[in-house]
Amino acid sequence: MGAHSEEPDPDHLDMLCRKHAIEPFDAEPWIKGFTAGSDDHGGIFIGQTYTEAAVRHGQDFYEALKGKKTAAGGRHSTIALLSF
Repeated sequence: MGAHSEEPDPDHLDMLCRKHAIEPFDAEPWIKGFTAGSDDHGGIFIGQTYTEAAVRHGQDFYEALKGKKTAAGGRHSTIALLSF
């Protein structure tokens, strides 16, 4: 699975939650999971971007999503691709 941007700072996220009265939905909200979508408005690159996880069965994939153990795979757009 690929590398991703730096995780948010836990102290900064805690400050934002208090400031905006938002209750995090899990114990480590600064750890993010990654999913992918093609965002293919022209129908040219459909199905070439996907979410991947190191699992063998469908239910395990769902658990990987909930556990933030997924990554984006496949084609990644650039500004040149968006201009097609």
